[in-house]
Amino acid sequence: GVPDPDVLEGIIMLADPQKGQFYFQEYWEGEAEDMAKILNFKTVDSGYLGLLDDCVVIKEWVPLSPGSVEHKYFCKNHGLVQVQGISGGKTEWTHLVEVSPW
Repeated sequence: GVPDPDVLEGIIMLADPQKGQFYFQEYWEGEAEDMAKILNFKTVDSGYLGLLDDCVVIKEWVPLSPGSVEHKYFCKNHGLVQVQGISGGKTEWTHLVEVSPW
């Protein structure tokens, strides 16, 4: 089909993330306006994989759903290892618990 001219491609992860960068993960005005910001780089205690250095922490939110924010922790050679979901004043953590072969 023909692409909708109002829908723009987004970025799920920057190739060279820098602290403070903002970007759209997807954009379709009024439908999908997912945003992200590079917060920092840190050592993360992933639990299952132990301490992992130089992980990027990304804040994700959707302006169409105020009050719901996720901080995602991506670590080199492992990908997404933790998610901190914040919604309605409640924080919920999701941790990597297993790695399986393809």
